Amino acid sequence: MVDTGNNEEGFGTFVSLSQYTRHEFGSQTTKKLRRVQAAGRVALIEPAACVMTNFASGSPVTITVDSLIDDALLLMIKARVRALFAMRGEAVVGLITSYDILGARVPQFLKGSGLSSRSEVEVGHVMTPWDALPIIDVPWLALATVADVREQFQRKGVSHLVVVEYGDGGTDLVRGIFSRAEVERRLGERF
Repeated sequence: MVDTGNNEEGFGTFVSLSQYTRHEFGSQTTKKLRRVQAAGRVALIEPAACVMTNFASGSPVTITVDSLIDDALLLMIKARVRALFAMRGEAVVGLITSYDILGARVPQFLKGSGLSSRSEVEVGHVMTPWDALPIIDVPWLALATVADVREQFQRKGVSHLVVVEYGDGGTDLVRGIFSRAEVERRLGERF
């Protein structure tokens, strides 16, 4: 479900996820291939939202769980992103990152899988499942600074943080995503 209304917080269009049934993106959100991110440097005291990829400005890039990881990597390169939401039908089931594909997850999976080549590995084999994703909620975001986001990355040891607004009746809205690499770039430092 996609709500195309704007609200006073400036988030605009957002993607609906249901915590109790399944996580969904509206069908219109699955094919846009543009990265939306401001290019300038930021200070630690600035609002966290200034380093978030806001889905009001651009839709998340998605891929199916049964796609091959090499196809996922090519899509990331084409879209100029480092993470894709993994879909099963219209349901969001996880997140796959370039680190998942290029790091230790693929060799670890191949060891115990019975598959003989990385060319056979699918997104669903190495993605982070939705229930294991690190989530930031909108009330936290409203009060947080860039320093707070940096601290979350350091404490959780992850490459991405998903921003969710919890709605009434079990409907959750994905508002955006933070990328550790993007925050580091915008700060001009590695942490």
